[in-house]
Amino acid sequence: MMYQLSYHSIILYVITTVVCGISIVTDIKTRKILNIVTYPAILLGFVVGPTLVLFHGGTFWEGFSHSLWGFLLGFGFFFIFYLVGKGKNMGAGDVKLMGAIGALLGWEMAVNAIILTAIVGLVVAIILFFPLFHALIKTQNASTLKGYGKMTMPYGVSIAIGTVLAILLRILYIIHVLEMPLFL
Repeated sequence: MMYQLSYHSIILYVITTVVCGISIVTDIKTRKILNIVTYPAILLGFVVGPTLVLFHGGTFWEGFSHSLWGFLLGFGFFFIFYLVGKGKNMGAGDVKLMGAIGALLGWEMAVNAIILTAIVGLVVAIILFFPLFHALIKTQNASTLKGYGKMTMPYGVSIAIGTVLAILLRILYIIHVLEMPLFL
């Protein structure tokens, strides 16, 4: 697929980055990703994305299909983790956020965002939980971990950072700083 950096894609990248920025703040402060952010973002993905494709020479239905597959991939992939963890490890807001990202950016960027989110999530988990591992190794006593059982990680932060990285890497590829796209 040939990629272009047009004002159409820049509009979607900016909207997505704003959604990610708001989600980082709310997820850190309240451990929630707000419906007032995700629902309009999903709607924008299904309206603005196809409309911009239409203005760029494609058909509305091509754009709508692109947004629909992006939404289904992002939402569906994270919904599996939500179901497996029974809502304890992955919140519904995380699922809706990834669905919104897929609707805004399409299925290819949703795949890139999912892969980079996993990498960022691993790094964040290591940073957050390193003191626990260090204490366990140093004391060799599992009782040092008491009280840490309810420690959680705001995964929306990893989703947002992974998505913004996917956008930045796509832009670097389009302007020929990278010779090949990272994933798709």
